[in-house]
Amino acid sequence: AAGNFGRGAGLDPGRLAAGLAATARARPLRKKSGLCAPSPLKNVHPIHYIMPEPTFAKKKILVVDDEPLVCETIGMLLSFDGHEVVPAGSGPEALALFEKEKFDLVITDYTMPGMKGDELALAVKARVPGQPVIMISAHGDRLRTSGMPLAGVDQLIGKPFQLADLREAIQKATSR
Repeated sequence: AAGNFGRGAGLDPGRLAAGLAATARARPLRKKSGLCAPSPLKNVHPIHYIMPEPTFAKKKILVVDDEPLVCETIGMLLSFDGHEVVPAGSGPEALALFEKEKFDLVITDYTMPGMKGDELALAVKARVPGQPVIMISAHGDRLRTSGMPLAGVDQLIGKPFQLADLREAIQKATSR
């Protein structure tokens, strides 16, 4: 199934590498003010500008989002950094996985049917009080300024986000 990282299906490293190589040949990229733009540089793979090597230990991460493409994209970004990623499409599915496996980190969307991200965070913390939880939301700014407490959430990232924001949140959430 798509997004089933590390389980023999989903992300095909060969296809991904071929696609990145084709992209590099067609339109090399360079970093410019945090954005990527066409570059005159030859033989520079775009992945080096977009995703420089992380400086933290590899983690086993549960990624929860009801939108499969978002879940897969976040999983792919984390996989590039060497993390082991386990995807879940809902809060209840995430809790079932959480009961069976140990995770270094849980990353969840806020708006999901059935169980919102903050409810999932509370349920996770009830089972393992010190479990780091990052919530990603298109409503990040509104949630920050609303004064609404997000119990169980260690870090909040607004969508859209930069890879550096995700890495920083992972570092902060897991260094406690």
